[in-house]
Amino acid sequence: MCLIQSAPQDPNATWNGEYRVRQVQPLKAFRELFVLELEDCSGSREVRYRARLDEAGEPELPTVNDVVHVHITHTQASGGGWYDRVDRLEKTTPTSALRLLPPRICPEPEALRRLHEVLETEIRSEPLQRFVDRVFEDEETARAFATVPASYDCHHTEAGGLLVHSLNVLEYLRQMPMQCDLFQRECVLIAALFHDIGKVAPRVQRHKSPYWNREHALLNKLMLEDALSGLRHQDPEAWSNLHFLFDFLAGTVSGNRILESQLIIDFDRYDAGTDTRERAIATANPGDSIVVKQPSNGGSKRVFFLPSHAWKSEEQTKLAAG
Repeated sequence: MCLIQSAPQDPNATWNGEYRVRQVQPLKAFRELFVLELEDCSGSREVRYRARLDEAGEPELPTVNDVVHVHITHTQASGGGWYDRVDRLEKTTPTSALRLLPPRICPEPEALRRLHEVLETEIRSEPLQRFVDRVFEDEETARAFATVPASYDCHHTEAGGLLVHSLNVLEYLRQMPMQCDLFQRECVLIAALFHDIGKVAPRVQRHKSPYWNREHALLNKLMLEDALSGLRHQDPEAWSNLHFLFDFLAGTVSGNRILESQLIIDFDRYDAGTDTRERAIATANPGDSIVVKQPSNGGSKRVFFLPSHAWKSEEQTKLAAG
């Protein structure tokens, strides 16, 4: 199955996939012809569908928000031009909640697609795939994870910043050689993705937790409680590994059991630090050599020493570059 924005557009190319129906519009000239707008995490596309007629002569159609599996041909119209024709359509139950998240819910439109492609490449264990899917099946959690900032005054402060930061940490880690086995590596990657999911707790749990927002590492397992519960029966080893990894991130156990767990913290700090530094430089006054960021959540101060070239004039910069 291909993502809808990756569908081939070569003459007479065929493709299939699972998508959500966003719109159903009749073609005025033909009673049984309709334009369907189908979407997934990569975007949306209009296709043409010839509906079957029931005994009363009414077209049998999918409805908005239905999930359908379609087979499509990119074909030429009689008057010229090309369009996507639905050859077969079946209503189905979703096989991936992440795949069907509409990108319009995320302020960073490419982030959901990037995340889907990374996980599809890196996570081979079916129980771990199902774990991720359970997390995104909770619509409120999924929307919060895709829309909230990673922090409000330090790093990735824009809407959607949490997803971007989490994806950055995941992508750093996937490029690192690891000495653990492949299964543990997949667990480490999933823990990296959700290392900050506790930050959505104030929106989703609505203060039902005894922890403060700055204690988000203690909230990670609370936000993943249902998904972890399902994993416990499907794959006890995966369940145990993820419990350990999130306990390590919360600071309640050492990282000796899976040494690669330390990499999550290292890349978390690196990605957060580089983004904070960029924002510090952007807001510094000309001539400043030091910028201090004080998180509003009571964390330690971030002190950045600005490079001298930060205040060179554009003309000086060009001269230095030769």
